[in-house]
Amino acid sequence: MAVDMTLTLDTKNMAPAVHSMLPFNSFCEMAGTLYATGALGIYELTGDTDVGEEITAGVLWRGMSFGVSNKKKFRKIMLSGDVTNSSLQLVTESGTSDVYAIKNNRFSIGRNMIGRNWSLRLSGFDKLESVELFPIILGQ
Repeated sequence: MAVDMTLTLDTKNMAPAVHSMLPFNSFCEMAGTLYATGALGIYELTGDTDVGEEITAGVLWRGMSFGVSNKKKFRKIMLSGDVTNSSLQLVTESGTSDVYAIKNNRFSIGRNMIGRNWSLRLSGFDKLESVELFPIILGQ
């Protein structure tokens, strides 16, 4: 089953978003107001909640191999922006997973996290300006 997904980026506030299963097929902004259209009509998109649930920012990168099939680990991952409350989940292709809290705009990654393909889920930031990944490529 295919899932429709919409990616949006508020470039003024550097606020990315992923939306799935929306009943819309088009979006536009007119006179400072955001609208969405679909088979059932035109909708004005407003507010900070989605059906009463707080909307939180997050980014997901899946299946990153960094161009080589060797095993890799991370020493650190660094962020810039308003990222004080950020958390990071790392998952390897084998399913090994761990969650890290940020300290001084940096995630220190445990030595036990080794894999060939990585998925990273970053969440809880207010404004994300940059992400720096420092993979260490292992022999064989």
